[in-house]
Amino acid sequence: MRAQPVLLLAGMIGAVFCYGMPAQADTIYDNGVLLAEVDSRVYSDFDFPQQVADSFILAAGFTTITDIHWWGCYGTITPEGDNFTIRIFENDVDRPAATPLVEMLSVNVGREPTGLEQGGGPSYFYSLYVSPIVLSADTTYWLSIVNDTSVVGASVAWGWLQDSDSGVLSWRPEDAESWRVAEGDTAFYLTNDEIVPEPSTMVLLALGIAGIAGRAARRPRGAI
Repeated sequence: MRAQPVLLLAGMIGAVFCYGMPAQADTIYDNGVLLAEVDSRVYSDFDFPQQVADSFILAAGFTTITDIHWWGCYGTITPEGDNFTIRIFENDVDRPAATPLVEMLSVNVGREPTGLEQGGGPSYFYSLYVSPIVLSADTTYWLSIVNDTSVVGASVAWGWLQDSDSGVLSWRPEDAESWRVAEGDTAFYLTNDEIVPEPSTMVLLALGIAGIAGRAARRPRGAI
């Protein structure tokens, strides 16, 4: 199938509150969402078709993932449920490897409304609690979160919200095709519920994210 470019739909989100955050969990990787604006989305949906992945690096002593959290939205109609596939890829030069290191299919994802709109409909905060995933420190990995709205009946493809347009992400139409590189920076963070956060960290999580900013979304550059 012919590759389709990544599409960014601009919008305005004034604040994103940290719904569903575990009371006893420490953030081991923050992709910039907690204290940054979120004003656009990138389609990541098998029905589009398009898969998106964003990179992360864990520090020594913080290499076990037990929780994955992210933000996303649909069209004007929100489906009753989701059919997410969560994958973690090793790095292949500057993009994900062809096959995943970790894969979770049809996982039971928690979903909470943010009370805000994106792309003409409400946006949501998602949480996934997993069996501990142990990775290596100071090593680049790629997190891919893909919904399948053909199964759950959404009217428009699912979009992964972004905290900015200035980063670098990877995308591909289907599993058999090569990963491309494009501009963008998805909104997610990783936690470990076996680590109790410092009091100052809890204050930051309670503050959430504030500010109003509009940014015209742009089509990312082509494959490298």
